[in-house]
Amino acid sequence: KKGQMSVKYSLLWLALAVVLVIFAVFPYVVYVLRDLLDVQMPVNLVFMLMFCFVLLVLLSLSIGVSQLADKCKRLTQENAILEKRVRDLEKKLSGK
Repeated sequence: KKGQMSVKYSLLWLALAVVLVIFAVFPYVVYVLRDLLDVQMPVNLVFMLMFCFVLLVLLSLSIGVSQLADKCKRLTQENAILEKRVRDLEKKLSGK
């Protein structure tokens, strides 16, 4: 579907929104995580978690782009082979 986000990424962003709402409604969760991870300020923890989230999304997208580039290369090569076969068959038929 052109112009639409895939379900995988929609669910990912929705999960992020839920986590942020949980942090807003229950701020003590942030404080507990802050103490566990030995971070000075809760806002730094939230920023760090968001940064890690964005890095994971970028990694996922990079993997997807790499796979699509490989697929495009393979399809281009297959297309060239098929075009050559068609040309060879046309030459063979026109030679008779």
